[in-house]
Amino acid sequence: LPTLTAADPVKLKVGFGEAAGRGASRSLGSTGKVLGSLLAAPLIPIDFIGFARSRNPLGTHHDILMANLFAQGEALAFGKTSDEVRASGVPEFQVLHRTFEGNRPSSTILAEELTPRTLGTLVALYEHSVFTQGIVWGIDSFDQWGVELGKVMAVRIIDELEGKAPEGRPHDSGTTELMRRYRSLREKA
Repeated sequence: LPTLTAADPVKLKVGFGEAAGRGASRSLGSTGKVLGSLLAAPLIPIDFIGFARSRNPLGTHHDILMANLFAQGEALAFGKTSDEVRASGVPEFQVLHRTFEGNRPSSTILAEELTPRTLGTLVALYEHSVFTQGIVWGIDSFDQWGVELGKVMAVRIIDELEGKAPEGRPHDSGTTELMRRYRSLREKA
């Protein structure tokens, strides 16, 4: 892993609503570790996004999810000292692992409901954030050579999907299967 300092920007993309993603973000935000790998950056800001109304109400499930959202921000802010951990009756060999210093930066965005408009607003917020960070750091945040490579490759695939080029051009097995499945599903519509 590269050596990082507290000033180095570190981002973790976490799957939307996935249990593994929630655990990974909590672990990274509170300890600087993901799946046991130590990251040298001691402070990693994290954003929590929640919605007051569920699109799929299921008993008290939404309240439980929201309680966890609020608790994670509070846990990152205030942590738990080793004395507090010991006082809760945790075995001594676990004290080190259950101690969190707190004072970790986080933001919580609470919207009324997840709607197309809300999602678009969140995307715009993060795009603006990336743009602003790029200006501050003197980089072009949207000049991504890997994305440009994908665009060049997409031209060839578009021709195949539209029947303007023969099928069977060499692709990796994953891309070939995705294209086959796409054609099959498109024809069913």
